[in-house]
Amino acid sequence: MHYTLHHTSWAENKTELSRIRRAVFINEQQVPEELEWDEYDETCQHIFVTDEYDQAIATGRIKPDGHIGRMAVLKTYRKSGVGSAVLNALLHHAKKLRLQRVYLHAQITAIPFYIKHGFVVCSEEFIDAGIPHKTMEKIIALLVSPYTNNTNTEHDNHSVLLPGWLRFGNTEQDQLLRTLADMHTALLDATQNALRTIRINTPDLESDLYDFDPFISALTGFIRDNRHASVQILVQDTRSAIQHGHSLIRLAQRLTSSIEIRKPASEDKVNTSSFIVFDNSRFIFKNNNTNSGLYNSQCKPRATKLLELFTPAWELAEQDIETRRLSI
Repeated sequence: MHYTLHHTSWAENKTELSRIRRAVFINEQQVPEELEWDEYDETCQHIFVTDEYDQAIATGRIKPDGHIGRMAVLKTYRKSGVGSAVLNALLHHAKKLRLQRVYLHAQITAIPFYIKHGFVVCSEEFIDAGIPHKTMEKIIALLVSPYTNNTNTEHDNHSVLLPGWLRFGNTEQDQLLRTLADMHTALLDATQNALRTIRINTPDLESDLYDFDPFISALTGFIRDNRHASVQILVQDTRSAIQHGHSLIRLAQRLTSSIEIRKPASEDKVNTSSFIVFDNSRFIFKNNNTNSGLYNSQCKPRATKLLELFTPAWELAEQDIETRRLSI
């Protein structure tokens, strides 16, 4: 399907924007007309999409504070990728505004769509215009900060302690991860942009990081969309993950040809660092026992250094039979 994205204002394209919203919200979903139109349209950035016949078929808007809303796609064009195109355009605009966070009020039926795009539910269910909703948010910009000296023994979630051999290469794109939400945002971004390989080195399959539904969805999509996708997970101790029914283990049981979990062959081969390398240039390094770390989307020299740790250990490692024999 051929379509064209338009960045516009309410003053420029009120007719096209209102026609789509009237069809979807007022006519289809029975939203009262007085609730559909508000004073924010005048100050929002609007996106709309036209098809090959120059007919407007989808729209969305974003307020200056990062509130995304009025996402609407004409029924005939749903599940064609048009909604994703609108949302990605709005996210791109938010980045241009240097916003760190965007949020939206998602209809319950649309939540899976937003999860696939890295949004996380952050409220209880509520009713808006007679329709059940939940608030969702996405962190889109992570604070950039130099890492601290690795000789410093005291640190908090604002510090990143890197080994000396990771202190080189393209540091301009280093993004400091200070919270678990930052970690999740980086993990989703990297997974959604991975091309072929994901290699995870983890002490115990860190449940707070990896047992995370949006990540599992993104990983499933990565495997589904890439015929030669490969996920290699090197984990020192799987006992806690097995006991608690870790969702990454369940996924590995379903997708055995794409995901493999191994354990180091012996204690002297164990590297207890926590990191992930995506293809050969993107990586996340996590400080042990904290939710702080570093994300870089384009630094092949440091990604290569991490792979030099991972690959020999992987080749000597043994397949983790315990994670394969569990019932699904």
